[in-house]
Amino acid sequence: MPLSSGVKLLMEKVAIFLRKSEAENRFRQVILGSFNVHDFSEIMICSGFFQERGKYYASDCFKSAAPLLVCHRKVSVVGVYNGIWKGDFDRFSSEIGQIKCPCGVSMHVAKRRIKRYHWHAKIFIASDDDGPQLGVIGSSNITSRAFGITKSWNFEADAILWNSANPAADAVMGEIFESVTDNNASSVIVSNYAIEDKVNQGFSLRKRLQDLVAEIEEMSEIVE
Repeated sequence: MPLSSGVKLLMEKVAIFLRKSEAENRFRQVILGSFNVHDFSEIMICSGFFQERGKYYASDCFKSAAPLLVCHRKVSVVGVYNGIWKGDFDRFSSEIGQIKCPCGVSMHVAKRRIKRYHWHAKIFIASDDDGPQLGVIGSSNITSRAFGITKSWNFEADAILWNSANPAADAVMGEIFESVTDNNASSVIVSNYAIEDKVNQGFSLRKRLQDLVAEIEEMSEIVE
């Protein structure tokens, strides 16, 4: 095995988080923690539902987590499951687009939808100039029950994929792992990414995430 493959095996990590209590929402922590990192110049947020109604507006969470310097950032918001939730999707994208840098320039936000509805994938990918460094793929939507920390919450499971050699990505994950104790360790599984496994075909985790971004962009289109 080439040395580079061995290095990638040790640097690229996979964690599975099972949410089984109201207080622990690591899915939310990973996404908002990543959104707060200035180094991530491109963010892709995919969800079947973006809740912007009633007592819960998901965009408020992202506004409070946004870094001071965002004028360089591009954000793709991808959805939505059906026409009932289109208004929430539009409002979420619009509100995120209002986040401004101190220089007065807003983030560039692109809304993407497949030609028909029924988008149900939950994916978050954070990239810097070298490509994707952290990804989330799981069961959680951007709604109060999955993304919030309210009394009405869902049992969810999400896989986190990250490059531990990237300081920003590893800092986000490190902060979360600090909260893991003997009492809640059963809700977390962590492993190295096995690049040598035949299913992975020798592709690095970052390459797999990069291909996923390209595939999502290919199957969707930018909408007004």
